[in-house]
Amino acid sequence: MSNRNFTEEQLREIIALFQVYGDIMSVARYGSGHINDTFKVDLSMGGVPVSYVLQRINDGIFTRPDRVMENIARVTNHIRGKFAGASDATRRTLTVIPARDGQPVARGPEGDWWRMYVFISGARTIDLIENADQARKAAKAFAGFQNALADLPAPVSSKRSRISTTRSPAWSSSIPPPPRTRWGARRPFLPSWRSWTRIAKRQGGS
Repeated sequence: MSNRNFTEEQLREIIALFQVYGDIMSVARYGSGHINDTFKVDLSMGGVPVSYVLQRINDGIFTRPDRVMENIARVTNHIRGKFAGASDATRRTLTVIPARDGQPVARGPEGDWWRMYVFISGARTIDLIENADQARKAAKAFAGFQNALADLPAPVSSKRSRISTTRSPAWSSSIPPPPRTRWGARRPFLPSWRSWTRIAKRQGGS
């Protein structure tokens, strides 16, 4: 989690940048992430409790937060369209809350980049895989996510975000490098969910 500190007054000012309505009941840090600053926002709308996730995007890591959120909005909107009418549609994909200007991201008074999502009640984040079953379920969910994006149209803009990613050394050492093409270049490598399951079993010794 980032070490940035924000007063309640500052956070209320940030919340006001987004298209959410109601009385703010509480704002508190949430989760165990160490890259972005994450807060759970509880509101009351006519006596009905509503919760959101407010997040300061670390632009030291994600150097173009606007493009990152443009991509996230495009992907989540596409997936949501597949579950239109489903009773649990808002649990199957993130719901991006737009800023007052309609954009999927807002800039705070100090120049920070912020985003907001609908809070998914009852969801659980696993920071460290504990067993092969967890890895299998995560891999299966990821495969479903990839399948849902198989017919995602190409972006209108040719500009694309490049996001630096890191992997755990333990997992990195378990994953073979991408195979080389006939010209010696590495081909993109994305293991199937069965491959991840085999890796998880090796890691867990089962």
